[in-house]
Amino acid sequence: MSSPRLFLAASDSELPAVQAAHPFRRRKSFLYALICLLWLSFGIIARDPWKPDETLIVAVIADMLSPAAADSTAYGLAEKPKLYILLAAFFASVTSGFLPLHEGARLANVLLLLGGFSCLGAAAARLYGIRTAWLTVLLAIGCFGFMVRAHVLNFGLPAFFGMSLALLGAAVLCDKNRYVSQGVIGGGLIGLSTLFMLFTSGMIAALIALSALALAKKEQLSAYVIAAVFIIPLVLTMLPGESSVFILPEVKPTLGTLAQVIADMSRVTAWSLIPLLPLTLYGLWHTRRQPLERFPRFCLFALAYGFVAFFISGENEEDYYLLLPPLALLAAILLLKIPDDIASVMDFFALFIIGLCTSSALWGGWADATWQITPPIDLLTEQLPGYQAPPFNPVKTLIAGGLTIGWIVLLCNFGRSKERAVVNWSCGITLVWSVFNLLLVEYVDSGKSYRRPAQTLIAAVGADCIHAPIATHWRAQLNYFGVALGAADCPYYLSKDEGDNQPAALLYVARNDNEQGYYLYRRI
Repeated sequence: MSSPRLFLAASDSELPAVQAAHPFRRRKSFLYALICLLWLSFGIIARDPWKPDETLIVAVIADMLSPAAADSTAYGLAEKPKLYILLAAFFASVTSGFLPLHEGARLANVLLLLGGFSCLGAAAARLYGIRTAWLTVLLAIGCFGFMVRAHVLNFGLPAFFGMSLALLGAAVLCDKNRYVSQGVIGGGLIGLSTLFMLFTSGMIAALIALSALALAKKEQLSAYVIAAVFIIPLVLTMLPGESSVFILPEVKPTLGTLAQVIADMSRVTAWSLIPLLPLTLYGLWHTRRQPLERFPRFCLFALAYGFVAFFISGENEEDYYLLLPPLALLAAILLLKIPDDIASVMDFFALFIIGLCTSSALWGGWADATWQITPPIDLLTEQLPGYQAPPFNPVKTLIAGGLTIGWIVLLCNFGRSKERAVVNWSCGITLVWSVFNLLLVEYVDSGKSYRRPAQTLIAAVGADCIHAPIATHWRAQLNYFGVALGAADCPYYLSKDEGDNQPAALLYVARNDNEQGYYLYRRI
């Protein structure tokens, strides 16, 4: 059985001798930082808004930044936390001179992700050393579902940052030192975290904060006082009335049947929490006879609260963002104690399935779509209708080729170990995400974007207004792309119906053949 001192080491020099024999070098920090930078950079710019939340958020921000008064509640976001919208609107305003509004707003994601990763890394480094800190961050960016959802505007990212803040505050209180300043810092971090976790339930945010504060020692009781400064506004938002920034969303306990709950959780887990959840579960089972220290126990409590939040908030799949931070820390901590066989399995999937097979499929799909070499391009067009082949871009192709070659060189120079399995996994995910955004994102964007239908309508009606009692996402995006939407007395209107009771339709607009579009009519 491994020494419990593993849970108390504050640096590599305090780790067990078997690990201290392999010091952490600066070139590894550079490599790991480069992986994180590539993962963060791609997917932020060079594409239009995608459903679901992004199409509504950018329309609300556009209304907020317009000189005319706007009613942001028209898009159904009145019950969403406004703090995130205000942050995204700030970045959109600052970058308005050189970035489109939706691309500038996504910089709020970068800020929250960097903050969350920094908190997770600092929490792990404080208790377990710099090596575990990097493993925590790399495991977080290695989640399948996080790869896409972290780069689109959505209300889960503030919760990810808030949970990471709470974990850092708990790590400060769990430090083996007993300084009064730890209580001030830890209490401030825990209290601040509650303001970013309001998107699910104030009750869940309060429970996580109270559980973290329970870790404070008698020399750190100031943590309760500092945390109360932040938690009191949280309590106020739970009272009847409306807050301008920290408004709580309505909680709808729609658990449904047990089978439905299990099915929903399994679906989200299979896509969004791989490989964190399997690694954590296996690590807990393997070390079941070894007592966990205070910080890993708090991570388990936070994980349990995250699962509760997932269920009580209805059908919002993005609530799994509360699960990612504690799972990443637990997986990194327990990874050092599980057998090497598990790391070998992870390495196999990273090398052959994620890296080799998936990246090869992306390259093959790009070559086929660009030059129409083989018949599968017909299947691609059938399954993803509306896609338009963008012109060949030699710069993007060279960058994608360089990243692919760099990944191969990295694999050739790396041996086999649990740490390297994590690096290979995160490298494979980053490679797939980078190559996709360099070679294929324009194909996907052309079928998911509302830009083409909006431009078609503008060309047909000019400056005249259109009455559009249509779906919320359509209304938000047509308005965002410049279509003049108005009341029922507009000379044109949109309808899903085409029949004898309608005049002759001027045209039909749709994003792609898989989605029902709208017919444009002129009033007689």
